[in-house]
Amino acid sequence: MQPNQPYPSTPPPPAPPAPAAREPGRLRRMWAKSWVRYVVIGLVGFAIGAAVGGSGTKDKDDTAAAAAPQPVVTITVTAPAAPAAAPGAEAAEPPAAAPAVASSAPPAAPTTPPAPAPTSAGPKTSFDGDGTYLVGTDIAPGTYRSDGGSLCYWERRSDTSGEFAGLITNDVAQGPTVVTIAKTDKAFKTQGCADWTKAG
Repeated sequence: MQPNQPYPSTPPPPAPPAPAAREPGRLRRMWAKSWVRYVVIGLVGFAIGAAVGGSGTKDKDDTAAAAAPQPVVTITVTAPAAPAAAPGAEAAEPPAAAPAVASSAPPAAPTTPPAPAPTSAGPKTSFDGDGTYLVGTDIAPGTYRSDGGSLCYWERRSDTSGEFAGLITNDVAQGPTVVTIAKTDKAFKTQGCADWTKAG
């Protein structure tokens, strides 16, 4: 050691670390969350217990009500007694039944089925001035007259096809007209004419 030199001193020990400061707001939030959690769990448990307990009580009540005997109510009605006959009076006889009256109505007549509608007496000998008629079925063959009209059209046909090949003869009459329908004709067509009537 050199003279006039200060004595070396020991370095001071390091200061201990300062404790970490806790945040008061964080503690409050943690405590509040825990409290809410316990309250919710308690309420849920209470609700489940009440539901189970109420259901069991209802089932017991229903079972007891079903097992209990039901009271039976019987009502007895007594008919009034017949009035007693006066002393010395004869017992009244029951009223006589009314005599049966014989019915004078005649027995019902048996029902008969309705008569069928009268059938046509055969082909017509007069017919309307508009239409197509089958010869031998609807109208009879022969000579017919009509007062005609402004445009009275008629035709004799060998068939009912309506084709030109089936046309035998035709005419457009203005005024009275006469036409002879043969037995061999198949149909007669008329349009815009007055009624046709067989001549003779």
